[in-house]
Amino acid sequence: MEFLPDGTIKQTLEIPPTLALLPIRDLVVFPYMVVPLMVSREMSVAAVDEALATKDRLVLLCAQTDESEDEPAMDGIHRFGTVGMIMRMRKLSDGRIKVLVQGLMRARIREFVQEAPCYTVTVERVDEPQLPAGSPEAEALMRAVRDDLTKFSQAGKLQSPELMLVVSGVEDPGRLADLVASNVTMKVSTGQALLEEMDPIERLRKVGAILQK
Repeated sequence: MEFLPDGTIKQTLEIPPTLALLPIRDLVVFPYMVVPLMVSREMSVAAVDEALATKDRLVLLCAQTDESEDEPAMDGIHRFGTVGMIMRMRKLSDGRIKVLVQGLMRARIREFVQEAPCYTVTVERVDEPQLPAGSPEAEALMRAVRDDLTKFSQAGKLQSPELMLVVSGVEDPGRLADLVASNVTMKVSTGQALLEEMDPIERLRKVGAILQK
């Protein structure tokens, strides 16, 4: 496993044939995002247990279409999500589990292969197209988003102020879009649309529009 300078994992990890599925109620997890999750539902606890029993501790994180559902059916889960790695796990006295998960890469559910004790799915990794190096449009848009992010941070709206140090060295537009989206509060529907936007330029443009609101 190879780590990048900012502590994220280089996306060369092989996805196994099947993964446990962890439905998320009110959040969209992006690649490069590190997020603590409170896990209490039986199906979710089982998904964490199944992931922890594997070498790489991978799990597929998909947002629910209806966050009020305690036991979402297959059609109540978005098919497009993020493969994540469970970095840490701690069991609490009330029976819940707190996990720290890092998003690694986009993936799409191909098929549900198991329903109990948790959903298990086959997945397809989804890679965005590579842009030509030194694209003037990309560079201009990245500068604009960094400027917007500075104003956003100065207004006290940024969840993680240290993000400013990280994004200053990011040269990939898609990665910049994901890092910013990971640190801005938004509706699940908005986050899901960003996650499914595979054009890095368009995704960065949409993130910039969110910062300007």
